[in-house]
Amino acid sequence: MNIKNWFIYSSIIFTSPYGNSAALDMSGQSVAAFLQEGNYAEATLLVLDTDIKGKVVETQNQQVLYEYSNNIKGNFLNYNFAIKVDLDPKWSFGIIYDKPFGVDAVYVDTQKYTPNHYEIDIDTQELSLLLGYKPTENSKIYAGPVYQTAQSNFDFSGGIYGLPMNYSANLKEDSSFGWLAGVMYKNPDIAFQTDLTYRSSVSHHLDTKEAFDFPIFFSVPWQVNGRTSFKMPQSVNFNLQTGFFYKTLFLFNVRWVDWTQFKIKPELYKSTLENVHALVPSANVDNNLYTFKKDQWSSMIGLAKQFNPKWSGMIYTGIDYGGTIADENTAKYNHFMGLAAQYNPAKNYFIGGSVAYINYKDSNKIDVDLLDSTIHTSTDYHGNYAMAYLLRMGYRF
Repeated sequence: MNIKNWFIYSSIIFTSPYGNSAALDMSGQSVAAFLQEGNYAEATLLVLDTDIKGKVVETQNQQVLYEYSNNIKGNFLNYNFAIKVDLDPKWSFGIIYDKPFGVDAVYVDTQKYTPNHYEIDIDTQELSLLLGYKPTENSKIYAGPVYQTAQSNFDFSGGIYGLPMNYSANLKEDSSFGWLAGVMYKNPDIAFQTDLTYRSSVSHHLDTKEAFDFPIFFSVPWQVNGRTSFKMPQSVNFNLQTGFFYKTLFLFNVRWVDWTQFKIKPELYKSTLENVHALVPSANVDNNLYTFKKDQWSSMIGLAKQFNPKWSGMIYTGIDYGGTIADENTAKYNHFMGLAAQYNPAKNYFIGGSVAYINYKDSNKIDVDLLDSTIHTSTDYHGNYAMAYLLRMGYRF
């Protein structure tokens, strides 16, 4: 099989070999399936497993008060499906189902007096409808609507300033629309292809039930029904691949996600934190229940090689800026590396897989107690990592 045909028939597994791990990004929102030649369908399964361990030390006037561990367990199962059909030589239509953003994490610490237990679950689903047009044989423009659902649950029990507190929020599923648009150019003779895709933000308004048990403010537990609004972020994906050596592809991609616009701020939680600020004016209180302070920048480079007409493989590495899937304070950025393989039993279908090791950059944070400036809390995350596993099957018809 020459480099031109290999590029056409087997490059799909190498476009997004493991997904992303910064902030809540789980899939990378790839449109690679829609950019394939001919009629094409695929299914992908991604598993991300992480177990983050941290150490917390509280001191007063440089004397250790106590130490405890702060652990975060996060797991995510992601799957997506895509189908693309040519309507005629110039027009094509595609459907992509994806679970682009989410987290399922449990935070547990072992402090003696007020141990904290914090569970967070954010889930999204996305259906993209794409219509593509080929102005020339080797170029394509495409656009379409995006239907997205979002829901979330938060559950916290523990203490703040030595006082017991329990909080929960149930944000019921909401659906809304966004859009995407992009352009692609290729030269199959040298196995070159590049594409650029923009996805808009999607606004959600979720019916919310909050429960707050915080004796310093409420003599009895409060339950409030309201509505919480937030935006799932806009994003840009850029991909490039080209023939490198004999039957070898060089791949490069960059992804930007506007996470600074993502802020979950239920009403009861917001008003309670405003009361904290009123009691302690010096406190720099963030009344967002869940947010990220930095945008996500992800990049990957890789080399893919055809060993024989049936087997191909890839080695890749990259970096994610913008926090981890569990908590942006646990790492400044993530570095990943992995291997991918693809088997083609016949020209019209394949099965491929990838394994990636994700290393969380060590992080240390020191906070000063708002009520007693002589008390410092140091949180250290060191030597943490995650594993990602991907399985993909594709069929041409």
